[in-house]
Amino acid sequence: MLAYFSGVAAANAGDSTRYTSTQFANATFVNALAVNGPSVGTFSSNFTSNATFRGNGLVAGLPANFFLLNPGKLGGAWSIENNGRTWYDSIQVELRRRLSRGLLVQGN
Repeated sequence: MLAYFSGVAAANAGDSTRYTSTQFANATFVNALAVNGPSVGTFSSNFTSNATFRGNGLVAGLPANFFLLNPGKLGGAWSIENNGRTWYDSIQVELRRRLSRGLLVQGN
């Protein structure tokens, strides 16, 4: 959080004078980490959706994909189709041990 709020590298995280950002008390971040109902996805998206926070993280030495797998694709990938396809997945396995010819395995 220090890296995203202030752009401070992990090597300086032990210095308590660096924790001066008002964002540590911001309800947007605090409420996302509520004890009885934390929302980690919302917490991390607060960092990835803000260009300033993303820039601070890069300055601090965090990788661009620290919270988001493909940061260059913030809009996401969508496939909207109207093709009427449907799927049904099943498996059927039959095992028989025959005394005269060994083991028979059949699958569909």
